[in-house]
Amino acid sequence: MDGNSLMKLLGAWTHHSWGRGAEESQIAKAEQQLGCTLPADYVSFLRNLGWCDAGPFEVYGLGSDVPWHLELIRNTCWERHKARPRLWRHLIPVYPDGGGNHMCLDTSRIEGDHCSVVYWIHDCLPEEQAEVWFPSFDAWLRDQFGTPDSA
Repeated sequence: MDGNSLMKLLGAWTHHSWGRGAEESQIAKAEQQLGCTLPADYVSFLRNLGWCDAGPFEVYGLGSDVPWHLELIRNTCWERHKARPRLWRHLIPVYPDGGGNHMCLDTSRIEGDHCSVVYWIHDCLPEEQAEVWFPSFDAWLRDQFGTPDSA
């Protein structure tokens, strides 16, 4: 999804804010620190907006203006190293549900420009699989932000 489509989608919400976008160096640093290649649809989101906050929906991201609580690297590292149980290494959280669970990019399932978005329940056993909810970040984003609160 391009930047204009993203802003149009998010702009329909009464309460919304997003960033100025992340620089290529910030995206490369995130991939290096998180030990994965981020899917192209999420990278497009990062380049164009960086992060977003629309009412109850917050999307982790990057950029010089990202709010502390939405910073992708910090949140991912905390979930991987400090939280109990620990977030699986191949998952990149993009949305917190407020109860300790996250919608995550499953970087073990990258196909082309996207990867599955899974719902990671923090008290899953290590041998359990996170349930696939969407085939891509774009599909998840359209589902979450497709109906504005003013409708």
